[in-house]
Amino acid sequence: MSAEVSLEKGTVLQATSVENKKQERRRIMKSPNFLRKNGDFIEEKAAVDAKMLSEMKSEMLDKMRESNYEVTRGRGQRAREGVSFIEKTGDGGKRFDDVKEGDVVILPAFGATLAEMQHFSDMGVTTVDTTCPWVTKVWNVVDKQVQRSMTTIIHGKYAHEEAIATASMCDDYLMVKNIDEPSTSATTC
Repeated sequence: MSAEVSLEKGTVLQATSVENKKQERRRIMKSPNFLRKNGDFIEEKAAVDAKMLSEMKSEMLDKMRESNYEVTRGRGQRAREGVSFIEKTGDGGKRFDDVKEGDVVILPAFGATLAEMQHFSDMGVTTVDTTCPWVTKVWNVVDKQVQRSMTTIIHGKYAHEEAIATASMCDDYLMVKNIDEPSTSATTC
């Protein structure tokens, strides 16, 4: 990765070529640094609970409780601490340069691309997978289609993270945004 990363230019990861993407996901998920099941989080949950209890005893939260959980200060105040987001860039990439060895990366409910999963696995960071079970179910259907050499049709927005993650699990796919699009494409072909 280049050390020169700007807000306009990010890194677009490419997955390492593998014969079977489902097996590759399973390999990554078996890593001791990949956490998905509730039992994986017991120690972390205890630490988070303790921190939340200490954080929840604040003047601001007391005021929020008194006023139906709404408080405005100045132009706004961030409630979260110690959490950073992997920034998206104007070129369709992301700023992975902020992720360092020893960090904890939380995969969102809409999933992550296979390339991102490989990247974090290779880095050895702790990965907490919060991918929605319904998304995983879609990926399992995609896996069956890939095994049959079928083209997958994804109904979704091109730039949406879930559609991008799902497309990364395919070998061949078409992404369709709405009902008008396929008929328009069919007529112009």
